[in-house]
Amino acid sequence: MSIKIKTLILILILLPNIALAAFDWGECPFGNVDDPYPGMCGRFRDLDSDGICDLSQTRPEDRGTVAVVQSDEDIIQDKYNVILITILVFSLYGLTQYFTYLNSRGEERFKFYTQKNVRWIWNVVLLWSFIVVFITSIILLCQLSGWLGNTKINYSFWHIEAGLVMGLVTILHFLKRWKCFIK
Repeated sequence: MSIKIKTLILILILLPNIALAAFDWGECPFGNVDDPYPGMCGRFRDLDSDGICDLSQTRPEDRGTVAVVQSDEDIIQDKYNVILITILVFSLYGLTQYFTYLNSRGEERFKFYTQKNVRWIWNVVLLWSFIVVFITSIILLCQLSGWLGNTKINYSFWHIEAGLVMGLVTILHFLKRWKCFIK
């Protein structure tokens, strides 16, 4: 891979992080002050857990309060079902592969689980998870751009959950068909 491509990839990875870090306490891009949850825009951030967007208020030290900031690991464990979804996807995939094996051995109860039907099932799961990720991406982009206000639905949650399903099924898809990727 050429140095130009590596540099471009690095820039594309770092650019969103730099853009997010540009906003700090009291620097709401829309000029909101003490904006309560869920916030007027899609950029709501509440590191000190006081229910008010950090971008719309001054630093806790300047307010005379002490911020108790959650770590990213605590937030991930509190919000998202990573372990549950991983176990569920791998279990269901293993179960469908086992049923396919039983079908190939002539078990009449498992005649639906042909290789073709199981492949179709997992392609549908992959497609639907992609559709959910795509639609929630558009909604989140509209919220971040200010075109769409916050709603009661947490699109970020569903975006990450569907993205996790899509990622896990993609990994299983690749592992099942790795030989055709090499050719």
